Amino acid sequence: MTNTNQKKQDDNKNTVSPIITSVAGAVAIAGVAVAATMALRDEKTRKKVKKVLTNVKDQAIDYVESLKEDSDVGEGIHAIKKIATDIKAQQERQILADQEAKRIKQEAEDKAIQVQNDAQK
Repeated sequence: MTNTNQKKQDDNKNTVSPIITSVAGAVAIAGVAVAATMALRDEKTRKKVKKVLTNVKDQAIDYVESLKEDSDVGEGIHAIKKIATDIKAQQERQILADQEAKRIKQEAEDKAIQVQNDAQK
């Protein structure tokens, strides 16, 4: 039996959590913005922050370029897709084999019952 109140409670959980998350995120971002504003008042700190951000940007660009040049990534994705397709095909074959085994078992049981009934006549 399904509890209708449980469904309503689940719906409420899903709507409250994103709201709380959004508010918490906004508060965190506001805190970071205030801290960054205070820290960036100093010229020396601004230069350090700019240097760090430039470094991060350069590293990200280098990483993206290395992914573009690395052909193994594409081959790896194709290999994973092939394995997934093979597994799916194997599962489908197993399902068909199981169905066939059930059919054969049922036929054998039916035949045994028929033989038993014929013997009793």
